[in-house]
Amino acid sequence: MPLRLRSRRGSRPGPIVLAKFLMGIATLASCRADAITHPPLAPDLKIDPVLAAQLKAARYTGAVISFVNTKSGAVRSRPSQARTMLAAEAMRASPTLLVPPTPAMSMDLTSDLMFIVQPAGGWTTPGGNPQFAFKLFWNCYINGVDYGRIKNVTVSNITNTPLDGSGGHTGSHSGPKPFGLNNPFTGVTDADGYFPTLYTATQVSGDESMDVDWSTSDQASQCVGFGGTDRYYHATRWEGLSQLTPSQYFTFGPITSHHDGIYYARPDVDILVQKTAKSYSRAFNATKPLFVTAASLIYGGLEDTGNNWSMPHQLHRIGADVDFDGSADNHKVWDPIMDHARRAGFRKCEPHNGNHVHCYTTQYNNPNLH
Repeated sequence: MPLRLRSRRGSRPGPIVLAKFLMGIATLASCRADAITHPPLAPDLKIDPVLAAQLKAARYTGAVISFVNTKSGAVRSRPSQARTMLAAEAMRASPTLLVPPTPAMSMDLTSDLMFIVQPAGGWTTPGGNPQFAFKLFWNCYINGVDYGRIKNVTVSNITNTPLDGSGGHTGSHSGPKPFGLNNPFTGVTDADGYFPTLYTATQVSGDESMDVDWSTSDQASQCVGFGGTDRYYHATRWEGLSQLTPSQYFTFGPITSHHDGIYYARPDVDILVQKTAKSYSRAFNATKPLFVTAASLIYGGLEDTGNNWSMPHQLHRIGADVDFDGSADNHKVWDPIMDHARRAGFRKCEPHNGNHVHCYTTQYNNPNLH
């Protein structure tokens, strides 16, 4: 029976005798494409030696995906989940052939990410860089032997697919979740066998899969004629956020949007919230309740309160902003809240939208906000 290929969103066929490496290159300077610089490539880059020894001992014939951080020199590798028709034929001919299992979609992305990039957003994510440059290249790997880099590989498409529910965006939203793009997403490797591309993230945080469709016609390689689709994982995140610590001095407001949590912030911001709440409660002898009604999503990024992947919620993207409210929406209630919050250490507090107080810890580049 012929092997049927599955759709892009599932595991798709890939190489059985190719070892592939993904090299991440950290972007420097600003987030503009023309300002990105690249550190030099490691001249003798190989797969993780521990994994290579294991595969060689098992006479492994298959694909290996590796991620190399050029800043630290760390190499992360794992067997590829991609398979080809040739793989199926080899399995029939040699039942003892080692074949790597296909990872489930529920895999722990935090430990298997190819790269992490910050969400886009301009002045709303100060210091953020929503772009990541990297180079793909392929090595021919047969029975534990690395036959070197393939010099003529055609990338027919790079497709990024958002993973549902990631980034805290749960429940129904209007329209599909935005996803990042690669430029270029198609082409041919250069004379050294590298395919450079620049990934640009959206304002929406979350995890994505990245499918790379490729084929090779390198007549000088033992792997000539092979190709397939390999899958990587990456994420758009503002790292370092944790959930605000519950306290007897304030109450979390109900979450009315389709998100599993909107109360994440930097640890230092959590401390300011605790100080504000404790001071406010003691001043009013617990006779006036204090509510925390918004902070950030678990990975930061756009907090689309309308469940439509767009504003009006401009801020709350980097765990630096917190909304407070009291028993009524007027300055008699807001003014004491702002006073205690500023004393606790917030940079500035001001009424927003006629229904809450917004407190900042970050100086944004928009003069209308400060």
